[in-house]
Amino acid sequence: MQPWLRWCDEIGNFFPTPTETANAIAELAQTQAADAQAQAADAQAKTTDAQAQVEALQQQQIQSVLKLLELGLEAKQIAEIVWVTIAEVTAIQTTL
Repeated sequence: MQPWLRWCDEIGNFFPTPTETANAIAELAQTQAADAQAQAADAQAKTTDAQAQVEALQQQQIQSVLKLLELGLEAKQIAEIVWVTIAEVTAIQTTL
């Protein structure tokens, strides 16, 4: 191997070669891509959790409407208590 000239600054830090610069850029791009994938996976997990919570709350709401119907309340009363529309109460009622 033959000696070769390489540039450096006044305190001895070498300036990167074009290959080193390209490798550093490629490594940075890979790191950023991995970070983006991790963030996307985290967002997907949070979305899935939120959807599960919404579904659980909807089921609780349906169960509440059904229980109030069993107690003999009218659709208008149930709609006001459970914060749904009369049409939603009627729709739940028709599933009985």
